[in-house]
Amino acid sequence: MPEIPPERFKPYTPNVHAVVRLEEALPPEHPVHVFVDLVRSIDLGHFVVPSGPKGEKPYHPHALFGLLAWGSLHGVRSSRKLARLARQEATFVYLAGGGAPPYRTLARCRRDNAAAFTTVFQETVVLALRLGLARLGHVALDGTKLRANTSKHKAMSYGWMQRREGQLKAEIARLVAQAAAQDAAEDQEYGVDSDGYSVDEELARREARLAKIEALRARLEAEQRTEQGLTDEQPPVIEDTEQRSFADGDARMMLLKRGDYGYAYNAQAAVDEASGVIVAADLTNVAPDEGHLPALVTQVRTLRATTGRDDATPTTVSADAGYFSHDNATEDGDGIDRLIAAGRDDPAARTTADAPRFTIEAFGYDPTADAWVCPAGTRLRRQVTPSGARGRPTTRRYQADPSDCQACPLRARCLTPAETYRVLVARRGHAAGAMRFKLRQPAARRRYARRKVIVEPVFGQLKEDRGFTMLSLRGLVLASAEYLLACLAHNLGKLLRVCPLPVARPATVVAV
Repeated sequence: MPEIPPERFKPYTPNVHAVVRLEEALPPEHPVHVFVDLVRSIDLGHFVVPSGPKGEKPYHPHALFGLLAWGSLHGVRSSRKLARLARQEATFVYLAGGGAPPYRTLARCRRDNAAAFTTVFQETVVLALRLGLARLGHVALDGTKLRANTSKHKAMSYGWMQRREGQLKAEIARLVAQAAAQDAAEDQEYGVDSDGYSVDEELARREARLAKIEALRARLEAEQRTEQGLTDEQPPVIEDTEQRSFADGDARMMLLKRGDYGYAYNAQAAVDEASGVIVAADLTNVAPDEGHLPALVTQVRTLRATTGRDDATPTTVSADAGYFSHDNATEDGDGIDRLIAAGRDDPAARTTADAPRFTIEAFGYDPTADAWVCPAGTRLRRQVTPSGARGRPTTRRYQADPSDCQACPLRARCLTPAETYRVLVARRGHAAGAMRFKLRQPAARRRYARRKVIVEPVFGQLKEDRGFTMLSLRGLVLASAEYLLACLAHNLGKLLRVCPLPVARPATVVAV
């Protein structure tokens, strides 16, 4: 790890007059000593360190990062509160070395190092793997919505943007004509140099509002052109109800708890079963979870390559029905054993009279036997058109044995009164069917049942225990940095459990 030249920063030793008898307030067994060692082990040479107040030397990056991470671990994310605690609370004073950085310095450090937190997060994961805290045996995926720092009442839909622009332009034209007429009348009555009644303030206010709406509309249209693959000259197709926020243009309207809608971000996490370490994390403004699976699995594959795990010891990646798709099921294998739920309920468990007829989504596919399996366990074998047969050849036609269907308890849900056996024509969807078949096996179901107890407690600790339910920073880049800071602080908290306690240290020495 490259050393940071100490002469560039304020000396990271405590102010003896400010830190009174710190050795009594922080006994040797206090976990903050281990946290200090963990912070020191992280390479912060790439950190952007804000300059000190009034042109002084900047504060040491380990001191600033230690305050941010320790505060996030204990539910304190406000830079003003951190600055106050760095002068009042023993552990924060210890981490700051008695330097008491101002809140603006802490805020700039968190903002300017948005990209660097990704690297630091990966370092905490690698450290957890080397210490055996994470093992990549079973990794559970899930997502949660974090409220954005904006209000749905400070937003505007695309249709209302267009209507409001027309209204503002008409009001501006009216005010300009009124100002011209008023100026002419006043020049005639009071003289040319008179500054009587003027409508400049009303005109400026409406022009500023118009410019703000036009900028937001142009940004929305540019985003939609990119998504729809259009050129700059082509008009995008945008629903009138599509909304954007003036305060945070990257946030999106998402469904939150209890049916409430609000501007939020989608926070993704992949948690290791061994000890609850977050091994992969991401934050986007895309509400569905389905598209996030490839990126998270790529991070897990990178960690497997880093630790030298081969395909003989695969990593189980479990995810709920929100991640299920044909493409996500197709990429199963190559060291990753995916367990993705195909639905919340088993179709065979629906016993109501108005239950629909079984479609191909209710069947599983056994790739080893090239057979589809119905909800009752009956196998549908592939029928091969014999050579020389007349008519159009059959492709991917699977048929059940009539004797199996005759006494089946689910016959009414699968066959019409005129049918004696089920025929399934499956030209595609084999990967999704194979995933459904895998999850119906007892061993896979037992492994998948562990998903909730792996990942849900982590979100509970972040949101309920540490109060991380709403983002403080605006914009996708800064919001992602804030989320990754919370994730790496969570991992540092897990590492505190396995790192040995250091020996007692005097109060005049700070080991960061």
